[in-house]
Amino acid sequence: MKKIELANGIFQYSFLPRREGAIISDTIIAIIDGKKALLIDTGYEDEAKQVADEFEKNDIKVETIIISHFHSDHYFGLQEFSDVPFYGSANFEETLTSEGFDEEHVKEVTPNLITISALTQIEFGAHKLELIPMVGHSVCTLLVKINDEFLFVSDDILFTVDGGLMVPWLCGKGDRDALINKQRKAWETLCQYSNYTIIPAHGPAFDGSKLGGYLDSLTTYIDAVQNTNGKITYEEAVKGCCTPPLSQPFQGGSWHENNCKER
Repeated sequence: MKKIELANGIFQYSFLPRREGAIISDTIIAIIDGKKALLIDTGYEDEAKQVADEFEKNDIKVETIIISHFHSDHYFGLQEFSDVPFYGSANFEETLTSEGFDEEHVKEVTPNLITISALTQIEFGAHKLELIPMVGHSVCTLLVKINDEFLFVSDDILFTVDGGLMVPWLCGKGDRDALINKQRKAWETLCQYSNYTIIPAHGPAFDGSKLGGYLDSLTTYIDAVQNTNGKITYEEAVKGCCTPPLSQPFQGGSWHENNCKER
C-alpha cells in the first residue's frame, strides 16, 4: 500500500495490482479531520483492512463512507467497516442486478445513510464535499468534489499504476450504441472540471488542465468503434488518439473486444 498526501488531510491510498502482470490497481481516498476519517470507496476487503489497520494504530475512526459506484473493486471493502454509515447512488440496485447479485446481497449493501439522486452537499470537519450523480461507466456513478479543489472520478477515466491512459470499459445494460452515448455524455460533463485536480479511482492524481486532451483521445477511440459498428481492429481504432497530453498509446488493448461486442 502506498500513501500519498494530496493536500492537508486528504490522502490517496494506492494498492499493488491484484494479479501478476496486471497494470491497473485500486485506490481508497481518506479525508482525515483530527481523529475522524471519511472514505471515498473501500476497494476490496483486504485493501480496506490495510487502511483500517493503519487507522487503528493511529486511533482514527472511520465515520462516513462514500461509494463512487457499485462495482466490486469499489465497495467490497464495506465488509471491513460494517458499522459505518455510507452514501451511494439511488441507482445502486440497477448496477448490482446487472452484475448478477441476488436480492440478499443488494439488501446487505444498500446505502444506510442516504441514497443520492441529485447534487448533494455535505461537510466533514473543515472539508466541504459535493456528491454529483452521473451516468457513464455505470448508472450509479457519484463524482465527489472536495473543497472546490479536487474532483474524485470513478471509472469514467482510468489509468495504469504509472499514469498510462486506459482504453474505456463499456459495461451495463443496453446496446453498444446506447452505452457509448452514455459514456460520451459523461465525458462532456467531466470537461467542465479542467480547473480541478483530478483524482481517478485507478491511477495517480493529475492536473485537470490535461483532462480535455485525455477525453479527446478517448472520444476519438469510441467514435471509431461506433462509426464502424464495432467492426474495427484495436490498431485502427486508436489511430489519431495520441492527442496531447497523451504521449503514448492507450493501455488495456485487451478491453477492445468487450467494447466492440453486441449486447
